Amino acid sequence: MMLLLLPSYYTILLCIQHLMWDCPMPECATCLPASVHDAPGIGFDLTTSYGTSAARLHNGSTINLAVVQASSEYRNLMVRLANMRKPPETTIQENFRRWLNKKVGWPATPDVSIIADLIRQLHRESAKVLQASERIVVTAPLLPAVTQEDINDAIEYAGLQSWLTLPFPYPRRLSEARAAFGANGNGLCQTYKYLYQCEDEYEDMPFETVYFVSFSQYALYTTIGAYTSAFALDFSSERYLADFESGLDNQPPNDTAAYSEYWSHISNQLLDLPKQGNRPVTKLILGGENATHPKFLSVLTEAMNTLSGPFSQVTTTDNGYGDMTVEEPLFAAARGAALYVRWRQEAPFDCVERDECELERARMKEAVVTAAPGKAELR
Repeated sequence: MMLLLLPSYYTILLCIQHLMWDCPMPECATCLPASVHDAPGIGFDLTTSYGTSAARLHNGSTINLAVVQASSEYRNLMVRLANMRKPPETTIQENFRRWLNKKVGWPATPDVSIIADLIRQLHRESAKVLQASERIVVTAPLLPAVTQEDINDAIEYAGLQSWLTLPFPYPRRLSEARAAFGANGNGLCQTYKYLYQCEDEYEDMPFETVYFVSFSQYALYTTIGAYTSAFALDFSSERYLADFESGLDNQPPNDTAAYSEYWSHISNQLLDLPKQGNRPVTKLILGGENATHPKFLSVLTEAMNTLSGPFSQVTTTDNGYGDMTVEEPLFAAARGAALYVRWRQEAPFDCVERDECELERARMKEAVVTAAPGKAELR
């Protein structure tokens, strides 16, 4: 468990950003091509034991693409990284070694190679459903030793690019919890094409204490954090719990005493993070392949009802749903990542498109269809 604190220099940068909000964004000299603006946005979610992918289409719909079970080598890596402290800043020698490895075509580190393999498999499986873009967003578990540098290097080693490399004030990482939060319609601005107006919307949004609960075959993973927006600058203030002994694969037979002990342990783990906080939970979001397992939902419901009052404002019902968000829990984070990709594909990061750009793209697409009749595109 770990709480990552906000560095003071980020606070200074935010102050500078607020001073800039009254300044209009410059107008773009050119329009985004339809091949970028209208392309499906592809999001990947790397969990502790598998990966998922989803696509957000230009028409506003979202489709699930693929689920890839991770190798035992990847699962062991996640266990090891979960039990390590956050690594210190890399030294000049370490940075040079990573740079040299990449220069000769090797992975930056052995860990990067393992993560890249799962990303590469996800991209391959996604491409079987629709043409997958080579520029994506990848979410990953909020474990102390899973660094964004490793994720970015893994994306690069897999032959892809990330949208999480834009300059301040755009986010440089997207946690599973925030991605799932956004996928379910929370913390989203309507004016996402206009940076400063979007930030103004965020200021008027309610401050939510979000409890993200992911349950899979191999682990129980939970995070809790307080934020208003899904895709604003992420200062990683979420606390986490990763229990690799509590996945559904570890469930004993239901006619044994160990069965009751197993679910009692799950219940205690679910209570852990909310009881540590000084703000009650206001949003409960589910993730993971076994999040809707009947027994798990029953235990989670009982736990949340126990927390009601100073630790939780979430209400639950007998079927385990209530205020809990259970829509597409397996793909929730990937769907949120795909939504953020669509935002970035539609909005240049340093300027605002002219009103005529939509008309120009429509004319270009009409010309393409006229030149190649009979061809259809998924968008």
